[in-house]
Order: sequence, then C-alpha cells, then structure tokens
Amino acid sequence: MEDLKMSDMMDHRLLDEEDIPDESEMGSVIRQTYKLYGTIFLILFTIFCVVRQRFPKAYNVRNSVESLHCSLAEDNHGYISWMWELFFVSDDEIFDQCGMDAVAFIRIMYFGFKVSILGIFNSIYLMPVYGTSPETSDTEHIIDRLQSVTLSNVPEGSSRVLATVFAAYILFGYTMYLILQEFEWFTKNRHKFLSTRKPNNYTVYVGGVPTEYRSSAKLLDYFRECFSYENVLEAHIAVTIPNLEQKVASRDAMVTNIEHLINVEEVTGKAPKHTQRLAPGSMVGKKVNSIDHYTGSLKKLNKEVSAMIEKIERENDPRSYEFDLIEAQKNSVLYQSVQKGVWMGGDSSIESDSVQFAPEVLVGDSVALDGTLKLEVESGFLDEGVETGIELTGSVPSEMKKKRSNSAGSLKGTLTSGTKHVKKKSMTGTKHVRNVSSQGTKHVKKLSSHGTHLAHGIASSGLKLLMKEDGLPRDAGFVTFTNLKTTMSALQIIHHHTPFTMQVQEAPPPEDIYWANVGISNKKKQLGNLSSIGLTTLTCLFWTIPVSFVASLSSVSALVELFPFVEDWVDRCPWLEPLLQQLAPLLVMVLISLLPVILITFAKMEAHIAASTLEASLFTKLAIFMIIQTFFVSIISGTILESLQGIIDDPMSAVTLLATALPAQSAYFMQIISVQTFIGLGLELLRVTPLVIAYLRHKFGPNLTEKERDKSWMGLYPLSNPKEFEHAEVLAEMILYFMVTFVYSVMAPITAYILAFNFFLLSMGYRNQLIYVYPPTNDSGGKLWSRFIQITMVCMLVAQITLAGVLLLKKSIIGVPLFCPLIGITILFKRYVEQKHFYVTNHLPSVECIKMDLRNIETMDFSFVRGKYIQPA
Repeated sequence: MEDLKMSDMMDHRLLDEEDIPDESEMGSVIRQTYKLYGTIFLILFTIFCVVRQRFPKAYNVRNSVESLHCSLAEDNHGYISWMWELFFVSDDEIFDQCGMDAVAFIRIMYFGFKVSILGIFNSIYLMPVYGTSPETSDTEHIIDRLQSVTLSNVPEGSSRVLATVFAAYILFGYTMYLILQEFEWFTKNRHKFLSTRKPNNYTVYVGGVPTEYRSSAKLLDYFRECFSYENVLEAHIAVTIPNLEQKVASRDAMVTNIEHLINVEEVTGKAPKHTQRLAPGSMVGKKVNSIDHYTGSLKKLNKEVSAMIEKIERENDPRSYEFDLIEAQKNSVLYQSVQKGVWMGGDSSIESDSVQFAPEVLVGDSVALDGTLKLEVESGFLDEGVETGIELTGSVPSEMKKKRSNSAGSLKGTLTSGTKHVKKKSMTGTKHVRNVSSQGTKHVKKLSSHGTHLAHGIASSGLKLLMKEDGLPRDAGFVTFTNLKTTMSALQIIHHHTPFTMQVQEAPPPEDIYWANVGISNKKKQLGNLSSIGLTTLTCLFWTIPVSFVASLSSVSALVELFPFVEDWVDRCPWLEPLLQQLAPLLVMVLISLLPVILITFAKMEAHIAASTLEASLFTKLAIFMIIQTFFVSIISGTILESLQGIIDDPMSAVTLLATALPAQSAYFMQIISVQTFIGLGLELLRVTPLVIAYLRHKFGPNLTEKERDKSWMGLYPLSNPKEFEHAEVLAEMILYFMVTFVYSVMAPITAYILAFNFFLLSMGYRNQLIYVYPPTNDSGGKLWSRFIQITMVCMLVAQITLAGVLLLKKSIIGVPLFCPLIGITILFKRYVEQKHFYVTNHLPSVECIKMDLRNIETMDFSFVRGKYIQPA
C-alpha cells in the first residue's frame, strides 16, 4: 500500500513537472551552467594541451630560463599524458624543487578532494532518504529532481533528519581526523624546512630595540652576552638613510641607462649623443657623447655613495671613531657654549674652566631626542657628601638641536676636572660614564626647589635630533647566529620586561624585506592596525549591497513575484531569464577578483616588514569576506528573496518557506564554484594575463639585448620573469569551497559530486603551474597553511551552527538535541589543536637543532648568510 502511494506521488510530481518551464528548475540551472561554462573550459583546456608543448617559453618557464631551472620541468610529458603523470610526482620532490608553500597548497587541494569524496559516500544513503520522503503540504511544490533529493524535500518534524545528523557526524569527524593527519605531515616538513641552510633560518628580527642597544655593535654585544661569543655571527641595526637611498636609486637608474646606450651603440654602430645645456635653465647647449657623459656622472655618484656609506658606518659603530671624537667635539654647539659660559641649567652655570673632554667615555644613552640631557648616577660611585641614585637633568640649548656633525652614533664625552667621578655602567658592562666635578672640592648638589637638576655632561657633535640627515639608528635590526639551536632559543626567550620592547621574531628572507617598514614605532603599527580593521569593516558592510544584488539575479522567478514589471521584460525577451541566471555567478567572480586590489591597500597600513606577513594578512581579510559576504550574505539574501512573496502572503509560513529555500540555495553556490573553476583555471593555465602584459612589455619596453628583454619595465614583466604565485588570493577562494562543502554536502548531497570534480581539476591544474611556471621565490615555509587550518576550523563551527538552524526550522525535536553535541566536540577539538599543534610547527625542536648543528659543524662556512641582512642601499 505504501509503495502504491509512493508511486502515485511520483507520477503526480512528474505530471506537474511537465507543466513547469525548465528554466525554473534547480537541475536546469546546473545543466545550463555546465553547458555554457563547461564548454568554455573545455575549449580553453584543449588549447592549453596543444600550446604547452609548442610554446615552452610561455608554458614551461622553469625549463626555459636557466636561473629558474627545475628538474621536474625537464619532462614535459605528452599532450594528454601530463594530466595523470603529474599525480605521480611525490610531495618530497615538489618540496625540494618547488618549495614548501607549493606542496602545502597542493595538500590543501587534496584535503578538500578527500572531504568531498566522503560527502559522496554520505550521498549513497542521504539521497534515497531525502528522495523518498512523503509528500506534505510544505513540500508538495517541490518538483525538481535535484531539489527532491535535498533536505528541502523532508517534511517538518520528520525523523528522516536523523540521517542528516548522522552524516554530519561522519563528515566533521572525518575532517577532524584529516586535520590531525595533515598536522603530522606539516610538522615533519615544516621542521625539515626550518633545518635547511637558508639565511632566515639562522637570523632573527629584533623590533622595539631600546636606545641603549641602537647600534650594530651594541646589539651584537647583547646577544653575545645572552649566549656566547661564538654563537652570534653578526648584527645589523637598521638606520634611516633617505639621502643615501635616493643616491643609490639615481645610480641604479643611471647604470640601466648607460647599459641601454651601450646596447644602442653596439646595434646601430653609432655613439648616442644628446644636447647638454651649458647652464641650468639655459636654452643653449652642445652635443656630447651620452655614454661618456653619463659614465662621468656615474663615477661621481659612486664616489658620493661610497663616502656616504663610509660615514654612516663610522658614525653608527661606537667603536670606530674614538680617534676622531676629540676633534669633532670642538665643533659641538654644546662645547662652544660651555667655553663661552652660556650653557645654563636651573639656577647654576658651568664655568668653561671646569670642562674637559675625554674620548673613552660613552654617554650616548643619556641623550633624549627632546633636547634634554639625562644622566642616571649609579649608587656607590660618588664621594661622601654627594647624594646617590639621583637623576641629573639639564636643558640643551636650542642651537644644539640644529647642529649635526660627523661623529654620529653613540655619544662620547665627559666633564673631567677634580677628584669626584660619576660612573654609569652600560647593560653590557663594558662602558662607563664618568662625570667629575670641577676644582677638586665641589660636589654635585640638588638644584632648584622645582626638582630640576643640572646634568654635568656633554653631547658630541654626532647628536641626531632632527632626523634630517642619514645615519639615525632605527629601533629594529637583524641578528644572525652560527647555529640553529641558538636561533631557536633567541626566538623563544623574553628579552625585556617592557611590552613591545626587544621583540624577537623569525626573520623573513632577505629579498622579502620591506626595509621602509623596518623600525616603525609600535604606536604607528597599532594605529595602522586599527585603521586597517576599521576600513576593512566598513568595506565589508558596503560590499553587502553589490553581493545582495548579484544574488538576487540568480532567482528571476522571485524577482518577478517581488517586482511585477520584471515579468514584462521576461515576456518580451524570453532569453533574459537564463541569461541573468548564468550572469550572476560571473558577476560574483568579478566581485571576488576586485577584493584583493582593495584589501591589499588596507593590509599595507599595518606596516609589515615582509611580503609573507603582508600576504598572510591579505589572506585573512579575503577569507573573512568569503565567509561573510560571498557565502552568508548570498545565502541570506537569496533565501529571503526566494521566500519573500510567500512570507508576505502568509507570514505564518515563514519558517516553513525558509527551511525549504535554504537547502535549495545549493544550486547557486554550485554555479559560483563551477564558474570560478572553469573560467579562473582556464585563464590561469593559458596565462592570459601574463601573455598580455608580456606583449605590452615587448611592444613598448627596451629589447635590444637578451638582458634587457628579461628585465621588468614599468611594472610590466616578460614571460621569462614570472611573478610569484598568489597563494593568498587562491587559498581565500578555497575557503568558499570548503564552506560550501561543510554546509551543503549533507543538505544537498549532489554538491559533493560537483566539489570533488572541481577539487580534482584544481589539483591537476595548479600542480602543472607550480612545477612548470612559478618559481619558489621567497618561500615562507607553509605559513599560510597554518592560517588556512585555523580558518577551516572556524568554517566547521559556522557550518554546524547553520545546519543546527536548518534543523530547528525543520522543527526536528530529536535532531537538534542530537546535533548540538557535535558543536561542542568541534569546539573542544579546536581548543585542543590550538594548544600546542601550531606552536610546535613554529620552531625547530632542540633535539633536531642539535642534530643538524653537529652535522653542519665541519662544513658550515656561513657564506649563505653573512652580510645578507645589511640594508641594500
């Protein structure tokens, strides 16, 4: 009897289905998407299979350019066989030839594929359970075959939702298991990466360096005191060098210009000439040989640059200018003021007879940038009658703030005359400040009742107060060690009691550093972070408008019910409905492609010192947008729009309509993901954008020699010089894929088939690109993998809460209580993983450090790291 009833119900649905236009069906939307965009991808993919063999300079860059050579790229395979041959390349081979970032990215693709395969397994029993649900008043309108095998087809209060709950436990439990398995792999390979001979594995970045350590020598002394002399190789404090950087930029531009002129002479056989004006602004000039003229200018620039570098190095090394200090001090405004008896402090003055200078004393730590001299007197170094533990202060004349001389860096000087001495030990215990009172009988006394004190000290002419000249030390630098054990120890030690002071973190690769951001104050960084967060939040709110509009285009029938005038358009142009349905995912793709351009501007406000950390910030912002905007705003706006007219007609049916419409939104997300894969991957494989850029570079840039042709010009890159792979942008798109998998693979099982196919295509396509095209430049060691897993666990929780909400709308009295423990399990799992799993991957264990250090002790020459962290200019 039950079978007969079910048969009648199915016949009734089929009869009704014949009366409904195909365009309104969920299945029809998917079919049209694959007919249109699938055909486009098939054409692009076929073209790629042909051109990858015939144009290796464009599609096998790593075998065509010697500097980017990769042994894996030597075998280009056949026109078709490359598709499966690439899957036989092991992770270890990809790690060695393409870098840790590349293999971590490929593992994420495989991770998503395995989760989708489990979703297919769940569909074996979910689809029959959903498809055979008895028809009720709230499901009788469902006539589409695909929608009939979703949770939408399950009546309210039905026990069939228990299958959904069971499938969710299987799906998320397996995902947690995979995360733990992936952590084992990642930890092993991350430690392998950290043990390699790379400059950044033996170097740390030190930010917030206190004033007393702001020189390369002082920073070096501090870390040698912390560890030992032989364990610290070198230290380089960053300095402000705007003039030098300008000179070096001018010199580099001139070198490029001279090289081009030489090439012109070799090609044309004629020496290039230009008109040199006799005087600035003059209209009269004479023809000169361009190469000779600019070569002379280059020699002059070279001398100027060399002199500036020598001066800056001398001024910023407190051990290098003792012999020049006494003579330099004679030019000091303070010295001259004292000689004239005009330096006043409080109610007292210093007589010129009582002043003498000694080069062996260092007082640079006691000079504040506001023009106030401060000298802390250490107890126990004053004769009787002199109060100890006091702070002596006095105002520096305003003229001194404007005076700059050649003896920059740490300031040296003393007032000596008599028998009283004030000694101040530096933190390294190697330098002292001596202050001797005059006349042999005078003592240091408290000054006025206002509590100010006169400092008996001297500032040499190297005082950097106005920061207008080169050489002012910044509060950050790099320290390089001779072994891994010391490097890892330095990273995990607390170096100062003040927050944000002497912060030690992993150094980026030398080529990855943004030197302009090295040494930016913590205050500026915090303000930058706040500005970035605020602007990102405002953009996220504004982005709701276009995303909601695009989502509304996917449901033309709902638009017709809400806005009757749209029906007239559709009647006059029947092709408009399918066009709008297929246009919506393409517009979403356009919106997604615009986000990185906007968000990278906000991320740059955070003053990152490396491209890798900037990329990590961009990835986080993009992932948030994918979850909030592309997924939730789309799902909410689409669901409400689909059900709005019904809710208006019958407000009491709101819950039922939403419970039915929410699972049906899976078709829209299957559209978005398919279009993103078909169009995005097709253009990526064919390298359409790089080809256009390379064409413009070839058309308008200098191309006289091979060297010129291989250089970028005005931001245009040739094919032989490919840009780095944009890990942050592509991984952020994967967040949407995982989000849809977690939410819809149990509500609409057909989603798992679509996602598994897309993950397979992406894995195959990006394996090819990472092996044959993109070089492993500035490999971060898989840092984005950690962030991806963190966000993935958040996606799991968000998906579970969404599923719980759908079950609640389905009025499942049994399903909701059984489902809620899964949320608690996921929260506990997330907390468990965050306790130590991420921390272990950040550092190389001491056992591994010792093992590698012992292995390297005989062969280590440090040429790979020595001098790599000196400022480029």
